[in-house]
Amino acid sequence: MEDNSFICKICGEIDSPDNWMMNLEEGLCFDCSFWTQAKEAYILGHKIVIDGNMYQIGDEESRGFRGRQVTVRSLLTNKTFTSTNLWFNGKIPNHFRPYLIDNARFI
Repeated sequence: MEDNSFICKICGEIDSPDNWMMNLEEGLCFDCSFWTQAKEAYILGHKIVIDGNMYQIGDEESRGFRGRQVTVRSLLTNKTFTSTNLWFNGKIPNHFRPYLIDNARFI
């Protein structure tokens, strides 16, 4: 291990703050830091999870998925919405799945 390397307190992987240009959550590797912050955004309703993948719907100025229109139904409210700005945030690691459950479906 490098001098300032550490073992992530969530996943047990070895990481070092020197590997990244951003600040990591204390004691967390890059991936667990990312998913911890994503979990907070999910709780606030800023992220959606479909089939174990996390997405973010942005404003309509810049386009994710090349501007392809998607329609999504919330599993919480049963309401549908359409967007041309969906951004893929990644497949949720197994150790975060209990906290980031599906809350929407593509229709």
